[in-house]
Amino acid sequence: MPIKLKAPLLEEFELKEIDEMYESEGESTLVTIRQATQREHELRAVVFNRITRQYTQLGEGTVREVQEIPWTELARKEVYLTLAGCNIEDQEGKQLFRFNKENRLAMKELDFRNAWGMLDPSVCREIHKSVLKVNFVWDSTPEPTGDEDLLEASKDGAGSSENVPLEEVG
Repeated sequence: MPIKLKAPLLEEFELKEIDEMYESEGESTLVTIRQATQREHELRAVVFNRITRQYTQLGEGTVREVQEIPWTELARKEVYLTLAGCNIEDQEGKQLFRFNKENRLAMKELDFRNAWGMLDPSVCREIHKSVLKVNFVWDSTPEPTGDEDLLEASKDGAGSSENVPLEEVG
């Protein structure tokens, strides 16, 4: 018997750390995250396609590869692809993010980026942690530690790697 596709898993998270930090009273801050399908995995992979690799011969047979992927860009993309619900409001009391009936963002990526940019980095970090709980295969990116700003973490090389091949060249 062939497989029958099921709707992607949806999981709701209460952002307790954020509610405590902001001393929020009443309704909890909630996000709903959707499990990524192959579509979202492929769209996420586009971030890695934009990497420029430089090969410089450092010594006899040694090649250095430098990759820079801003952690913030990857985190934002992962949230954009999987955010299915959120009750965070803007300064005017309107929903910051808009969703359709299929539990998908009803915003263009640029509009999402602008809304995301209004959030405190600690809110972004906690939302992204929820994304990684549902989409654990994406949890291989170094995350900033402590209270440093996400942008500073990106500048400090959180998305960089260096590889030196074992095989000699030439």
